[in-house]
Amino acid sequence: DQTNKSSHHQHYCNIIRMKMYITLLCIAILLGNSYADLSLQLFSSVDANQTGARCLDGSPSGFYFQKSSSNPTQWVIHLEGGGYCLPGAVKPNVNKCSDRVRTSLGSSNYFSQTAPAIILPTWTQVYIPYCGGDLHAGTSNETSQGFYFAGHLIVAAIIDKLKEDYGLNNATQVILIGESAGALGLYSNAEYIKDQLPATTTIIGIPNAGWFMPLPPFNPAYQGIDTLPSIFKNIASFYAHPKCAAAYPNTPEQCILPNYSYPYISVPMFVVQSMFDSNALEAQLGALPPSSANSSSDLFAIQYSQAVNNSIASVLKPGDGAFVTSDYVHVLGFNNVALGYNLSTIFINYLVTRRPPTV
Repeated sequence: DQTNKSSHHQHYCNIIRMKMYITLLCIAILLGNSYADLSLQLFSSVDANQTGARCLDGSPSGFYFQKSSSNPTQWVIHLEGGGYCLPGAVKPNVNKCSDRVRTSLGSSNYFSQTAPAIILPTWTQVYIPYCGGDLHAGTSNETSQGFYFAGHLIVAAIIDKLKEDYGLNNATQVILIGESAGALGLYSNAEYIKDQLPATTTIIGIPNAGWFMPLPPFNPAYQGIDTLPSIFKNIASFYAHPKCAAAYPNTPEQCILPNYSYPYISVPMFVVQSMFDSNALEAQLGALPPSSANSSSDLFAIQYSQAVNNSIASVLKPGDGAFVTSDYVHVLGFNNVALGYNLSTIFINYLVTRRPPTV
């Protein structure tokens, strides 16, 4: 008996060591320190006119791509973040579109020729630059107040191009990633992207810092998140997946915010979010930083954090994962820690041991 117990104990220890080795190996692959640059693939003017894949200034959009030689059927599709803009913005926390068109956030004339991979560099990589100023959700094929808001049309055109010419139709696994406005774009477009892929493709999303609660601002001079959907509606047309739009037939524009759209997203998600999102609290709602020791602002931040936590907890579905912290930051890095575990370890555990269902 003692011999059997010792054998079982040794076998158990070997399993633990193997799991630890696999986890450490996966983290090294996830965060590897040698990334291959992705190359810019710009749409032609003809393609942009046909698909509507235009930046704010009307220049053709595009994407960055790097095919993997070792894992060609495993894909990472990354949506860039970067706030939003409104024509003739007057609120102190809103970017003017006329300013953005002089940068890569509004014109492909300022795109760099390469972009780095962020995670899983041994996988096939796609990086979607954010030049629409519309949370990757606009569907306008004509100018609105002098600007194109065509973020969803850009995403749709890129997915079609990747299927036709780059092998996305053969993908076995796709991970969608986005931070901030890119995360909002991920929430808006995840179901659409899933619908364009083969039924055998496994797809998951990693939205980071995109859970903006629709609350009025702490500072009344600021543009609140609560009115953002209706303001966008008055400027241009925006994409809402049919399942979410059907749930809000009179106000489908609300689907650009995840607390409305998430219950209608079937794509498994690993939600990464700080309850005390510094960008949401300061840049979007006008709250003061904790160092100001303003009791009213501190209370507002606590109430906002509770709203974020309760909202996420109420809609997570079987197969989802979450990394929700109280760090006073915006985008969480893979080295951020919660309850003694960093994000990379928890995500790899989710990826390896809680495989999302095939869609």
